[in-house]
Amino acid sequence: MPEVPSVFTSHWCSLEKPWSLASLLASNPLLATAPSVPLPPPFLPPRPPPHLCLPPLKLHTSAFSTVRPNPHQFANSNQLREEIGVQVLGWLVRQARTSPFLTPLLHNDLLLLLTRAWPQLLLLHAAYWPLDLLLLLQNETKPDMYKSEEAGQVSAALRMCRQYSLDSTELMLLSAVILLRSQPGLSTEGMLLISALQERAQATLGSHTASVCPSDPLRPSNLLLLVASLHCLPQQVVTNILIPSLASPQAASFVIATFLSTS
Repeated sequence: MPEVPSVFTSHWCSLEKPWSLASLLASNPLLATAPSVPLPPPFLPPRPPPHLCLPPLKLHTSAFSTVRPNPHQFANSNQLREEIGVQVLGWLVRQARTSPFLTPLLHNDLLLLLTRAWPQLLLLHAAYWPLDLLLLLQNETKPDMYKSEEAGQVSAALRMCRQYSLDSTELMLLSAVILLRSQPGLSTEGMLLISALQERAQATLGSHTASVCPSDPLRPSNLLLLVASLHCLPQQVVTNILIPSLASPQAASFVIATFLSTS
C-alpha cells in the first residue's frame, strides 16, 4: 500500500485516522459492489443541433497563461512543479465529475478512465493553468541531464496544446474525448456507453468549433489529432517530470479516488 505523499496533504480534508486505499474503498458507498437490483437506464446527453454555440464554462482559459510562478516560495523547482501538478489534477477530476459527457458513467468506471488517462488530461489543462509550467521547465537552473529529454517532450506537448488557444468549452469537450476510450476493466454498462458518449462529444466539438471558428473548417480534425498526439506520449514521462510521487499506478488511483470522493 503506497503512502500518501506529503504534497497532497493540503488538498485533502483532515481526518481523525490516516487514510489508506483499503479503508477509503470500504467506506465509500460509491466504490462498493454494485447492487443486484437492475439499474435505471443511463442518461445520455441529446445530440447537438448543427452549429450549436455552447455557453462558455467558467474554466481557466489561455488568458491566464501569463501568470508566472514564484520559485522562491519553494525549496526547489521540482517541488513547485509537483505542487502545480497536484492543483491541476484536483481541478480536472472535479471537472470530470460534472461533465455532461461523463456523468452517465458509473463511479468506478469514471475512476478507471481517470486513472488510465490522467497524464494526458494533465498536459491539456496545465497548458492553460494560471501558473506557467512551461516557463518553469524552461528556466530550470540545474537541469538533470537524465531528465532533460523527458522535460523536452513535456514542454513540446504543452506548447502544442497552447498553440490552439482553446476556449473553456473546447477544454471540456477535449477532456471528454481523451477519457472516453474503451479500457479493460470497465463495467458492461460502461462499455456500452463509451462509444455513444464519445460520438456525441466529438459531434458537439465539431458544432462548437464551426460556430466560433467558421474560417477554420479543419479545426475539429486538428484538435482530434492533438488528442492522439497526447496519447502517444508515455505516461511515465509525464509522471516523472510533473508529479513523480504518482509514479506507481496504485498511488495515482488512490489520489484520484480521494479527489473524486472529496471534491
